[in-house]
Amino acid sequence: MSITRRHFIGMAASIALAVSALAAHAADPLRVASYPANPPWENKTENGTFEGFEVDIANEIAKRMGTTAEIQGMDFKALFVASASGRVDVVISSLTITNERLESQAFTQPYVVGALAVGVKEGSDIKSVEDLKGKTVGSVATSFPEKWLQERAEEIGYASYKSYDTTANMLTDLQNGR
Repeated sequence: MSITRRHFIGMAASIALAVSALAAHAADPLRVASYPANPPWENKTENGTFEGFEVDIANEIAKRMGTTAEIQGMDFKALFVASASGRVDVVISSLTITNERLESQAFTQPYVVGALAVGVKEGSDIKSVEDLKGKTVGSVATSFPEKWLQERAEEIGYASYKSYDTTANMLTDLQNGR
């Protein structure tokens, strides 16, 4: 998917509308919760800075508000807790809008439309969801894929499910056949 500068600015503007109430506190930094192990969306570099597409969006929103973005990296499952408690002003982290999340969170218009996919080790004979029957599956804790897998456990018939605190830990287990 190619994102032009015009699309990027449009997306940033729509997100800025969702946090416009924060403009009254423009001297304060925009406190942004992010799951920093999700490249290319967001990632924490070795020197401790944050980078990625959604980090760029957060920085653009803050700039338009006349302030700076203070990115706070946290586990995926802590993102909504931080938002609901007021510890952060906004969450930006490739989030899926669900009815359950809409009960406690406000969302902007989507700026990316994606699809779920099954990640497998290279050379695997798994080619579809049906091929997961009898296998161990996993995803990041409290993510939409986790909910999707749990809701379809009986239908899919996988042998066991593992919930991971980070994408890196999930991919390490996948690579090591766990």
